[in-house]
Amino acid sequence: MSRLDGFRAVVNEYWAAVFVTVALLGVSLWMHLSVTWSPMTLPDSEWQDKLNLHLTWAPFAVRYFQNYSTLALHYLFGWPIRESFFVVQYGLAFILGLVLYHYFQRLGFSRGWSLVGLGLALSAYPVLGAHFEPTHTWDDFWSYLFLAAALLTALNRRPITSAIYLTLGCFAREQIILFYPVWAVLLLTQRESAGRTRLLISLAMTPLVLAVFRAVTWQPLDPSRWRLYTFNFSDIPHTDDTLVSTVIAFGALWLLSIAGLWFVSRLDDKSSRRLLFWGMATAVPATTAVTLLFSYARETRIFFPSFVIIVPLSLLALRSFWQYTIKRRIRWVWLAMIPLTVPAIFFGLKLSHRAFSKFDYGSNAFFRRDLAGVHFGLALICVIAVLLAGAIQLTRRLKSRV
Repeated sequence: MSRLDGFRAVVNEYWAAVFVTVALLGVSLWMHLSVTWSPMTLPDSEWQDKLNLHLTWAPFAVRYFQNYSTLALHYLFGWPIRESFFVVQYGLAFILGLVLYHYFQRLGFSRGWSLVGLGLALSAYPVLGAHFEPTHTWDDFWSYLFLAAALLTALNRRPITSAIYLTLGCFAREQIILFYPVWAVLLLTQRESAGRTRLLISLAMTPLVLAVFRAVTWQPLDPSRWRLYTFNFSDIPHTDDTLVSTVIAFGALWLLSIAGLWFVSRLDDKSSRRLLFWGMATAVPATTAVTLLFSYARETRIFFPSFVIIVPLSLLALRSFWQYTIKRRIRWVWLAMIPLTVPAIFFGLKLSHRAFSKFDYGSNAFFRRDLAGVHFGLALICVIAVLLAGAIQLTRRLKSRV
Protein backbone atom coordinates (compact mmCIF):
# COMPACT_ATOMS: atom_id res chain seq x y z
CA MET A 1 0.00 0.00 0.00
CA SER A 2 1.38 3.43 -0.99
CA ARG A 3 1.52 6.34 1.43
CA LEU A 4 -1.33 8.01 -0.44
CA ASP A 5 -3.49 4.89 -0.12
CA GLY A 6 -2.65 4.69 3.57
CA PHE A 7 -3.60 8.33 4.07
CA ARG A 8 -6.88 7.79 2.25
CA ALA A 9 -7.63 4.76 4.43
CA VAL A 10 -7.05 6.79 7.60
CA VAL A 11 -9.23 9.64 6.33
CA ASN A 12 -11.98 7.21 5.34
CA GLU A 13 -11.87 5.56 8.76
CA TYR A 14 -11.76 8.64 10.96
CA TRP A 15 -13.39 11.52 9.08
CA ALA A 16 -16.81 10.93 10.65
CA ALA A 17 -15.31 10.61 14.15
CA VAL A 18 -13.39 13.85 13.62
CA PHE A 19 -16.59 15.55 12.45
CA VAL A 20 -18.61 14.40 15.48
CA THR A 21 -15.81 15.35 17.87
CA VAL A 22 -15.26 18.81 16.38
CA ALA A 23 -19.00 19.48 16.20
CA LEU A 24 -19.60 18.63 19.86
CA LEU A 25 -16.53 20.53 21.02
CA GLY A 26 -17.89 23.45 19.02
CA VAL A 27 -21.15 23.15 20.97
CA SER A 28 -19.10 23.15 24.17
CA LEU A 29 -17.32 26.34 23.12
CA TRP A 30 -20.64 27.97 22.22
CA MET A 31 -22.05 27.04 25.64
CA HIS A 32 -19.05 28.63 27.33
CA LEU A 33 -19.41 31.85 25.37
CA SER A 34 -23.18 32.20 25.11
CA VAL A 35 -25.33 29.92 27.25
CA THR A 36 -24.28 30.50 30.85
CA TRP A 37 -21.48 31.98 32.90
CA SER A 38 -18.10 30.41 32.21
CA PRO A 39 -14.61 30.92 33.68
CA MET A 40 -13.52 31.37 30.08
CA THR A 41 -14.66 34.98 30.53
CA LEU A 42 -12.39 35.63 33.53
CA PRO A 43 -9.40 37.98 33.04
CA ASP A 44 -5.95 36.48 32.76
CA SER A 45 -4.96 37.80 36.18
CA GLU A 46 -7.52 35.51 37.80
CA TRP A 47 -6.34 32.60 35.66
CA GLN A 48 -2.83 33.25 36.93
CA ASP A 49 -4.19 32.96 40.47
CA LYS A 50 -5.91 29.69 39.54
CA LEU A 51 -2.68 28.29 38.16
CA ASN A 52 -0.68 29.42 41.21
CA LEU A 53 -3.18 27.63 43.44
CA HIS A 54 -2.80 24.40 41.47
CA LEU A 55 0.98 24.70 41.56
CA THR A 56 1.17 25.03 45.33
CA TRP A 57 -1.85 23.41 47.01
CA ALA A 58 -2.16 19.67 47.67
CA PRO A 59 -3.22 17.48 45.97
CA PHE A 60 -3.20 19.65 42.82
CA ALA A 61 0.49 20.48 43.17
CA VAL A 62 1.55 16.90 42.41
CA ARG A 63 -0.72 16.59 39.38
CA TYR A 64 1.76 17.91 36.88
CA PHE A 65 0.27 17.40 33.43
CA GLN A 66 -2.16 20.30 33.14
CA ASN A 67 -0.12 22.74 35.22
CA TYR A 68 3.09 22.40 33.26
CA SER A 69 1.57 21.94 29.81
CA THR A 70 -0.24 25.24 30.38
CA LEU A 71 3.01 26.89 31.45
CA ALA A 72 4.84 25.37 28.47
CA LEU A 73 2.44 26.93 25.96
CA HIS A 74 2.51 30.18 27.90
CA TYR A 75 6.30 30.49 27.75
CA LEU A 76 6.87 28.95 24.31
CA PHE A 77 4.27 30.97 22.40
CA GLY A 78 3.63 33.89 24.71
CA TRP A 79 -0.07 33.02 25.01
CA PRO A 80 -2.00 34.14 28.10
CA ILE A 81 -2.59 31.53 30.82
CA ARG A 82 -6.30 31.31 29.98
CA GLU A 83 -5.76 30.62 26.27
CA SER A 84 -2.92 28.18 26.99
CA PHE A 85 -5.13 26.27 29.42
CA PHE A 86 -8.04 25.90 27.02
CA VAL A 87 -5.86 24.97 24.04
CA VAL A 88 -4.57 22.04 26.08
CA GLN A 89 -8.05 21.11 27.29
CA TYR A 90 -9.73 21.14 23.89
CA GLY A 91 -6.74 19.40 22.32
CA LEU A 92 -7.04 16.60 24.87
CA ALA A 93 -10.82 16.38 24.28
CA PHE A 94 -10.21 16.03 20.54
CA ILE A 95 -7.70 13.20 21.01
CA LEU A 96 -10.05 11.58 23.52
CA GLY A 97 -12.78 11.52 20.86
CA LEU A 98 -10.59 9.57 18.43
CA VAL A 99 -9.44 7.14 21.13
CA LEU A 100 -13.03 6.54 22.24
CA TYR A 101 -14.13 5.86 18.67
CA HIS A 102 -11.44 3.19 18.39
CA TYR A 103 -12.30 1.89 21.88
CA PHE A 104 -15.97 1.35 20.98
CA GLN A 105 -14.99 -0.45 17.80
CA ARG A 106 -12.64 -2.71 19.75
CA LEU A 107 -15.52 -3.59 22.08
CA GLY A 108 -17.36 -4.95 19.04
CA PHE A 109 -19.53 -2.06 17.86
CA SER A 110 -19.82 -1.15 14.19
CA ARG A 111 -18.57 2.17 12.85
CA GLY A 112 -22.09 3.60 13.00
CA TRP A 113 -22.73 2.54 16.57
CA SER A 114 -19.24 3.67 17.58
CA LEU A 115 -20.15 7.13 16.32
CA VAL A 116 -23.33 7.01 18.39
CA GLY A 117 -21.24 6.06 21.43
CA LEU A 118 -18.84 8.90 20.69
CA GLY A 119 -21.78 11.29 20.58
CA LEU A 120 -23.09 9.98 23.91
CA ALA A 121 -19.71 10.40 25.59
CA LEU A 122 -18.85 13.86 24.29
CA SER A 123 -22.35 15.26 24.80
CA ALA A 124 -22.28 14.39 28.52
CA TYR A 125 -22.29 17.43 30.80
CA PRO A 126 -18.77 16.78 32.22
CA VAL A 127 -17.47 17.28 28.67
CA LEU A 128 -19.78 19.92 27.18
CA GLY A 129 -19.85 21.91 30.42
CA ALA A 130 -16.49 20.76 31.67
CA HIS A 131 -15.29 24.07 33.08
CA PHE A 132 -18.51 25.58 34.34
CA GLU A 133 -18.85 26.17 38.05
CA PRO A 134 -18.97 24.10 40.18
CA THR A 135 -17.49 21.42 37.89
CA HIS A 136 -14.02 23.00 38.01
CA THR A 137 -12.32 20.71 35.49
CA TRP A 138 -8.53 20.86 35.52
CA ASP A 139 -6.46 17.65 35.24
CA ASP A 140 -9.46 15.49 34.41
CA PHE A 141 -9.17 15.26 30.62
CA TRP A 142 -5.69 13.84 31.06
CA SER A 143 -7.10 11.11 33.30
CA TYR A 144 -10.00 10.40 30.91
CA LEU A 145 -7.61 10.03 28.00
CA PHE A 146 -5.09 7.82 29.79
CA LEU A 147 -7.84 5.62 31.24
CA ALA A 148 -9.46 5.05 27.85
CA ALA A 149 -6.03 4.35 26.31
CA ALA A 150 -5.19 1.90 29.12
CA LEU A 151 -8.36 -0.14 28.56
CA LEU A 152 -7.99 -0.01 24.76
CA THR A 153 -4.40 -1.29 24.84
CA ALA A 154 -5.36 -3.93 27.40
CA LEU A 155 -8.07 -5.18 25.04
CA ASN A 156 -5.45 -5.22 22.28
CA ARG A 157 -3.23 -7.48 24.43
CA ARG A 158 -0.47 -4.94 25.09
CA PRO A 159 -0.17 -5.27 28.87
CA ILE A 160 2.97 -3.23 29.52
CA THR A 161 1.81 -0.33 27.34
CA SER A 162 -1.55 -0.52 29.07
CA ALA A 163 0.10 -0.42 32.49
CA ILE A 164 2.04 2.70 31.49
CA TYR A 165 -1.17 4.44 30.44
CA LEU A 166 -2.94 3.41 33.65
CA THR A 167 -0.05 4.71 35.73
CA LEU A 168 -0.09 8.03 33.88
CA GLY A 169 -3.84 8.21 34.49
CA CYS A 170 -3.23 7.83 38.22
CA PHE A 171 -0.63 10.60 38.06
CA ALA A 172 -3.24 12.83 36.45
CA ARG A 173 -5.89 11.98 39.05
CA GLU A 174 -5.49 9.47 41.83
CA GLN A 175 -9.06 8.18 41.57
CA ILE A 176 -8.14 6.26 38.40
CA ILE A 177 -6.66 3.62 40.73
CA LEU A 178 -10.27 2.57 41.35
CA PHE A 179 -10.19 0.99 37.88
CA TYR A 180 -7.17 -1.14 38.73
CA PRO A 181 -9.25 -4.21 39.79
CA VAL A 182 -11.25 -4.44 36.57
CA TRP A 183 -8.13 -3.65 34.53
CA ALA A 184 -6.28 -6.47 36.33
CA VAL A 185 -9.15 -8.88 35.63
CA LEU A 186 -8.92 -7.92 31.97
CA LEU A 187 -5.20 -8.68 31.88
CA LEU A 188 -5.61 -11.95 33.76
CA THR A 189 -8.06 -13.20 31.13
CA GLN A 190 -5.17 -12.92 28.65
CA ARG A 191 -2.50 -14.61 30.76
CA GLU A 192 -1.96 -17.43 28.25
CA SER A 193 -0.87 -15.04 25.51
CA ALA A 194 0.74 -12.31 27.64
CA GLY A 195 3.45 -14.42 29.28
CA ARG A 196 3.98 -14.69 33.02
CA THR A 197 6.83 -12.18 33.27
CA ARG A 198 5.16 -9.47 31.20
CA LEU A 199 1.93 -10.01 33.11
CA LEU A 200 3.60 -9.68 36.52
CA ILE A 201 5.49 -6.56 35.45
CA SER A 202 2.28 -5.04 34.13
CA LEU A 203 0.25 -5.82 37.24
CA ALA A 204 2.95 -4.54 39.60
CA MET A 205 3.86 -1.38 37.70
CA THR A 206 0.98 0.93 38.64
CA PRO A 207 0.79 0.29 42.42
CA LEU A 208 4.59 0.26 42.87
CA VAL A 209 5.33 3.36 40.79
CA LEU A 210 2.41 5.23 42.30
CA ALA A 211 3.49 4.29 45.85
CA VAL A 212 7.06 5.48 45.23
CA PHE A 213 5.84 8.69 43.60
CA ARG A 214 3.51 9.49 46.49
CA ALA A 215 6.22 8.76 49.03
CA VAL A 216 8.62 11.15 47.29
CA THR A 217 6.07 13.92 46.73
CA TRP A 218 4.05 13.44 49.93
CA GLN A 219 1.97 16.37 51.08
CA PRO A 220 -0.60 16.04 53.89
CA LEU A 221 -4.19 16.17 52.75
CA ASP A 222 -6.89 18.22 54.36
CA PRO A 223 -8.38 15.85 57.00
CA SER A 224 -11.84 17.26 56.33
CA ARG A 225 -11.78 15.45 52.95
CA TRP A 226 -12.59 12.20 54.77
CA ARG A 227 -15.77 13.75 56.15
CA LEU A 228 -17.10 15.32 52.97
CA TYR A 229 -20.17 13.09 53.05
CA THR A 230 -21.43 15.36 55.82
CA PHE A 231 -20.87 18.36 53.54
CA ASN A 232 -22.58 16.76 50.53
CA PHE A 233 -25.75 15.96 52.49
CA SER A 234 -25.59 18.44 55.36
CA ASP A 235 -28.83 20.23 54.47
CA ILE A 236 -31.33 20.64 51.63
CA PRO A 237 -29.24 23.08 49.52
CA HIS A 238 -26.12 20.89 49.75
CA THR A 239 -28.18 17.77 49.06
CA ASP A 240 -29.75 19.38 45.99
CA ASP A 241 -26.27 20.27 44.71
CA THR A 242 -25.19 16.66 45.20
CA LEU A 243 -28.25 15.01 43.66
CA VAL A 244 -28.37 17.30 40.63
CA SER A 245 -24.68 16.67 40.02
CA THR A 246 -25.26 12.92 40.21
CA VAL A 247 -28.11 13.11 37.70
CA ILE A 248 -26.37 15.29 35.11
CA ALA A 249 -23.10 13.33 35.26
CA PHE A 250 -24.63 10.77 32.88
CA GLY A 251 -28.32 11.59 32.78
CA ALA A 252 -30.38 8.92 31.06
CA LEU A 253 -27.22 6.85 30.54
CA TRP A 254 -27.38 5.79 34.19
CA LEU A 255 -30.60 3.95 33.33
CA LEU A 256 -29.43 2.68 29.94
CA SER A 257 -26.19 1.30 31.36
CA ILE A 258 -28.09 -0.81 33.89
CA ALA A 259 -30.27 -2.12 31.06
CA GLY A 260 -27.13 -2.83 29.05
CA LEU A 261 -25.96 -5.35 31.63
CA TRP A 262 -28.66 -7.72 30.39
CA PHE A 263 -27.04 -7.80 26.95
CA VAL A 264 -23.35 -8.11 27.84
CA SER A 265 -23.40 -11.77 26.83
CA ARG A 266 -24.14 -10.69 23.24
CA LEU A 267 -20.63 -9.33 22.83
CA ASP A 268 -18.49 -11.78 20.89
CA ASP A 269 -15.20 -10.98 22.61
CA LYS A 270 -14.67 -12.58 26.02
CA SER A 271 -12.41 -9.77 27.24
CA SER A 272 -15.00 -7.12 26.31
CA ARG A 273 -17.71 -9.00 28.21
CA ARG A 274 -15.59 -9.23 31.34
CA LEU A 275 -14.48 -5.61 31.14
CA LEU A 276 -18.01 -4.24 31.02
CA PHE A 277 -19.50 -6.66 33.54
CA TRP A 278 -16.77 -6.36 36.16
CA GLY A 279 -16.38 -2.65 35.46
CA MET A 280 -20.05 -2.14 36.30
CA ALA A 281 -19.70 -4.37 39.35
CA THR A 282 -16.55 -2.72 40.76
CA ALA A 283 -15.27 0.50 39.18
CA VAL A 284 -18.59 2.28 38.67
CA PRO A 285 -19.95 1.79 42.22
CA ALA A 286 -16.51 2.52 43.70
CA THR A 287 -16.16 5.76 41.73
CA THR A 288 -19.70 6.81 42.62
CA ALA A 289 -19.26 5.99 46.32
CA VAL A 290 -15.91 7.79 46.59
CA THR A 291 -17.41 10.84 44.87
CA LEU A 292 -20.38 10.97 47.21
CA LEU A 293 -18.46 10.23 50.43
CA PHE A 294 -14.99 11.72 50.04
CA SER A 295 -15.25 14.44 47.35
CA TYR A 296 -17.22 17.56 46.60
CA ALA A 297 -19.94 15.69 44.72
CA ARG A 298 -21.26 18.92 43.19
CA GLU A 299 -18.10 18.91 41.03
CA THR A 300 -19.71 16.64 38.46
CA ARG A 301 -16.44 15.76 36.72
CA ILE A 302 -15.51 13.43 39.60
CA PHE A 303 -18.28 11.01 38.62
CA PHE A 304 -17.19 10.92 34.99
CA PRO A 305 -14.30 8.39 34.75
CA SER A 306 -17.00 5.69 34.77
CA PHE A 307 -17.81 6.74 31.20
CA VAL A 308 -15.51 3.98 29.91
CA ILE A 309 -18.04 1.48 31.29
CA ILE A 310 -21.36 3.36 31.35
CA VAL A 311 -21.27 4.64 27.76
CA PRO A 312 -20.56 1.26 26.07
CA LEU A 313 -23.19 -0.43 28.26
CA SER A 314 -25.70 2.25 27.26
CA LEU A 315 -24.69 1.78 23.65
CA LEU A 316 -25.22 -1.96 24.02
CA ALA A 317 -28.74 -1.35 25.38
CA LEU A 318 -29.60 0.98 22.49
CA ARG A 319 -28.22 -1.41 19.89
CA SER A 320 -30.09 -4.36 21.41
CA PHE A 321 -33.35 -2.41 21.41
CA TRP A 322 -32.78 -1.36 17.81
CA GLN A 323 -32.16 -4.97 16.77
CA TYR A 324 -35.28 -6.02 18.69
CA THR A 325 -37.45 -3.52 16.83
CA ILE A 326 -35.91 -4.49 13.47
CA LYS A 327 -36.45 -8.19 14.08
CA ARG A 328 -40.08 -7.70 15.08
CA ARG A 329 -40.75 -5.08 12.42
CA ILE A 330 -41.66 -2.32 14.82
CA ARG A 331 -39.01 0.25 13.94
CA TRP A 332 -41.75 2.86 13.94
CA VAL A 333 -41.54 2.78 17.76
CA TRP A 334 -38.47 5.02 17.42
CA LEU A 335 -40.45 7.53 15.35
CA ALA A 336 -43.32 7.37 17.82
CA MET A 337 -41.03 8.73 20.52
CA ILE A 338 -40.42 11.99 18.63
CA PRO A 339 -43.80 13.65 19.38
CA LEU A 340 -43.53 12.44 23.00
CA THR A 341 -40.13 14.02 23.55
CA VAL A 342 -41.34 17.57 24.20
CA PRO A 343 -44.05 16.66 26.75
CA ALA A 344 -41.66 14.19 28.44
CA ILE A 345 -38.99 16.86 28.81
CA PHE A 346 -41.61 19.34 30.01
CA PHE A 347 -42.63 16.80 32.67
CA GLY A 348 -38.98 16.28 33.59
CA LEU A 349 -38.44 20.02 33.99
CA LYS A 350 -41.49 20.29 36.25
CA LEU A 351 -40.21 17.35 38.29
CA SER A 352 -36.73 18.82 38.67
CA HIS A 353 -38.11 22.21 39.71
CA ARG A 354 -40.23 20.55 42.37
CA ALA A 355 -37.52 18.17 43.58
CA PHE A 356 -34.60 20.63 43.60
CA SER A 357 -35.72 23.94 45.04
CA LYS A 358 -32.58 25.26 46.77
CA PHE A 359 -28.86 25.22 46.03
CA ASP A 360 -25.84 26.02 48.16
CA TYR A 361 -23.64 26.73 45.13
CA GLY A 362 -25.60 29.36 43.26
CA SER A 363 -23.50 29.71 40.08
CA ASN A 364 -25.25 27.98 37.15
CA ALA A 365 -27.68 26.39 39.61
CA PHE A 366 -30.79 26.89 37.49
CA PHE A 367 -28.99 25.69 34.37
CA ARG A 368 -27.92 22.51 36.18
CA ARG A 369 -31.43 21.97 37.54
CA ASP A 370 -33.01 22.38 34.10
CA LEU A 371 -30.46 20.00 32.59
CA ALA A 372 -31.42 17.43 35.23
CA GLY A 373 -35.03 17.92 34.15
CA VAL A 374 -34.13 17.28 30.52
CA HIS A 375 -32.44 14.04 31.54
CA PHE A 376 -35.50 13.01 33.56
CA GLY A 377 -37.56 13.50 30.41
CA LEU A 378 -35.14 11.50 28.25
CA ALA A 379 -35.12 8.67 30.80
CA LEU A 380 -38.92 8.67 30.69
CA ILE A 381 -38.80 8.41 26.89
CA CYS A 382 -36.54 5.34 27.20
CA VAL A 383 -38.97 3.67 29.60
CA ILE A 384 -41.99 4.47 27.38
CA ALA A 385 -40.22 3.08 24.30
CA VAL A 386 -39.46 -0.22 26.04
CA LEU A 387 -42.99 -0.51 27.44
CA LEU A 388 -44.54 0.28 24.06
CA ALA A 389 -42.41 -2.27 22.25
CA GLY A 390 -43.21 -4.87 24.89
CA ALA A 391 -46.94 -4.13 24.73
CA ILE A 392 -46.94 -4.47 20.94
CA GLN A 393 -45.18 -7.79 21.10
CA LEU A 394 -47.51 -9.05 23.83
CA THR A 395 -50.58 -7.99 21.79
CA ARG A 396 -49.26 -9.86 18.75
CA ARG A 397 -48.73 -13.01 20.78
CA LEU A 398 -52.24 -12.86 22.23
CA LYS A 399 -53.72 -12.36 18.75
CA SER A 400 -51.74 -15.29 17.38
CA ARG A 401 -53.24 -17.57 20.02
CA VAL A 402 -56.82 -16.59 19.30
